[in-house]
Amino acid sequence: MKGGISVGFNHDSDATLTLEVTVVKENVFNNSVKSNAWYYSSYTIIVESDGGGGGDDCPDSEPNKNPKFYFKTKEKNGKDKIIGKTCKFLQKKSTAQKVKECNKTKSEGGLAPAKDVCVRTCCLVSS
Repeated sequence: MKGGISVGFNHDSDATLTLEVTVVKENVFNNSVKSNAWYYSSYTIIVESDGGGGGDDCPDSEPNKNPKFYFKTKEKNGKDKIIGKTCKFLQKKSTAQKVKECNKTKSEGGLAPAKDVCVRTCCLVSS
C-alpha cells in the first residue's frame, strides 16, 4: 500500500486557523486483475480563537523557562541574603500581591525585578 498526505494551510485572520488535509492511498492488488484502487479522504479542521487571552497584548508565555526575579533581601547570620522567586510563585499570588511585586523596580544580586522577568504575569495584572 502506498500513501501520501497533502496539507494546505490557510490563515484567514488572527482568530481563525483552517487546516485542510487530503490523504491519498493506493491499494495494489496482487491477483490476476491488473488494477489498483485509489482512495481519497479530505478533512477540513477549523480552529477559532477568542483572541488569545481576552484580546490582551501580553505575550503568550514568559520569555524564559523558570526565571527568577528579585524578591527581597533577608538578613541571615549577620549577612544579607538575596531571595529570588520564580514566575510560577508570582502567578499563584493574589492580584494585589502581583501588582505590588510588578510595581517594584529594585534589582539585586544579578536578579531583575518581576516586571522585567515575569513579563506576561505583570502584563496581565496591569491591563
